[in-house]
Amino acid sequence: ASPRNPVDVTPAWARFPSMYAGSIEALYECSEVDIVLPILLQRSALMRENVEAVRDAVLRCQRERGIAKPAYVCWVVGSEGKENQAILQEAGIPVYEWPERTARAAGAIVAYAEARRIRETHQGAPEPPPTGAHEQVAPILAMARAQRRTFLLESEVKALLAAYGAR
Repeated sequence: ASPRNPVDVTPAWARFPSMYAGSIEALYECSEVDIVLPILLQRSALMRENVEAVRDAVLRCQRERGIAKPAYVCWVVGSEGKENQAILQEAGIPVYEWPERTARAAGAIVAYAEARRIRETHQGAPEPPPTGAHEQVAPILAMARAQRRTFLLESEVKALLAAYGAR
């Protein structure tokens, strides 16, 4: 790194894959870290070996070591990086463009998990859906998908809610 800017590691481009992997693995091993947010910025995101190192480190920690800690990649590069972005997404690793979106997504996930934990603590496990509910709503959802709709009609929503016991 530069002596004028000790945080600047850009002179060590060739070592980026090992630095990414090592950093990710250290964060997974740290009990004080709840979420891992690797940032792939511009040139580093365009280097396939960096993206593969991030993917491999996350999968190694989650699957091989069994560490239950989510990773959300912050992606800061233009459309020329779509092919590399797909490497992560195909591995099941969520990728969010720009730091703000990544932070909002991680925050929403944490808030949801906390709300669910509180609800389950106070209510116990959720009740199973009414018998036959899935079978009642399957044709409704299939029709919407067949029509390539991204929404349900009011009558469909009412039928779906009724099938699951909401009146």
